Amino acid sequence: MIFNRNKDQRYYKKMAKIIPELASYKDATIIHIQDRASELGMSDLKSYYEYLRTNEEEQQFLKKNLTKLGSHFFRGEDWEFFKTSCLSQFAGKKDIRIWCAGCSSGQEVYSTLMSILDYVDINDVSVLATDYNDDLLAKCADASYFNMHYHEVPEKYQKYVDQGEKKFVMKPELKSVVTTKHLNLLTDEYPKDVDIIICRNVLKFFSIDVIDSIHVRFADSLRSGGFLFVSADDDEKNKHSEFVRNPEKLGMSQVEDRSIFRKN
Repeated sequence: MIFNRNKDQRYYKKMAKIIPELASYKDATIIHIQDRASELGMSDLKSYYEYLRTNEEEQQFLKKNLTKLGSHFFRGEDWEFFKTSCLSQFAGKKDIRIWCAGCSSGQEVYSTLMSILDYVDINDVSVLATDYNDDLLAKCADASYFNMHYHEVPEKYQKYVDQGEKKFVMKPELKSVVTTKHLNLLTDEYPKDVDIIICRNVLKFFSIDVIDSIHVRFADSLRSGGFLFVSADDDEKNKHSEFVRNPEKLGMSQVEDRSIFRKN
């Protein structure tokens, strides 16, 4: 399918009247929708728009797959720093509240939980895992992963999993402190009094204005001294699309030039 900016943007805007969330996404999302149209054997976005307009099942599919990405355990170069320099500051504390926003299938949920257990007792931690894709939320709650990903779990944390013939699953004591909840970052109310927010490889799909508004709400959700952990894109052009712009205006500061921000 050949990209026609004016024509495709026109139909993209029409689609946003059917699925309002689209208006908050970057125009680059058009490419993903083009891929979907091609997958269905359509040659242009006009054909896909006509299909989408009359097909409620496709509307639901598109809503659920706009930001659907794979996830991994202990992902990214900032993870070790996050654990040793940020999570360690909660050593000995109680009632630690963690929110994994856009939790996908849960790998970062359990990576965070296993990491903080180096410093606190499991009874002093609660984790809220949210996503707007209910299929992914179910996978997070199930906490069962194919053995091909077992190598991503450091040996010191393998005590927290039970490994089977094809899959490994998080032990019941970990799953017991994780609550999953459907939550749309664009429209739903955010939790309050949170110590740690993990939201990685989610915000980059939104426009800059929407990202800024989400950052404001994240800052409001955090307790004083709490941390927000986001991602730097792999693409150098968009490297800092998830970073908090002007964090001082939100009462936050960037931690050592990392993809981590702390509420003052």
